[in-house]
Amino acid sequence: MSLPLVRILVDRIVGSLVVLCVMVAAIPVLVLFLFVIIKGLPGILTPGFFTQSPHPQGVPGGGVLNAIIGTLEIVGIGSLLAVPVGVLIGIFLSEYGRNQVGDTVRFISDVLRACPRSPSASSATAWWS
Repeated sequence: MSLPLVRILVDRIVGSLVVLCVMVAAIPVLVLFLFVIIKGLPGILTPGFFTQSPHPQGVPGGGVLNAIIGTLEIVGIGSLLAVPVGVLIGIFLSEYGRNQVGDTVRFISDVLRACPRSPSASSATAWWS
């Protein structure tokens, strides 16, 4: 056999093995997803799920109102802190950003934008602990 035919054959075999491995790995994920949907859908469809506080453990019913309020509080406080700073930095860069300070701010902004959030949060948590 010639070299191009061997490469094509090896490519097809390896590609088939990759597809097979993805299918085998997806089976437990799909089973878990279906289990969560089947068991959780009746609870979500109850009236008051989004408007009631959680009940004590073991008591049926309850809702996620506390979680919704907590999420809104965290997003609101974060926005109150971050939006003015971001707007002021944007104004600074557009008006006075053609100097070394502007280049440094732009570089830090590019680094923070390119860095994934989860690893950076883990690193910050480990660093501050």
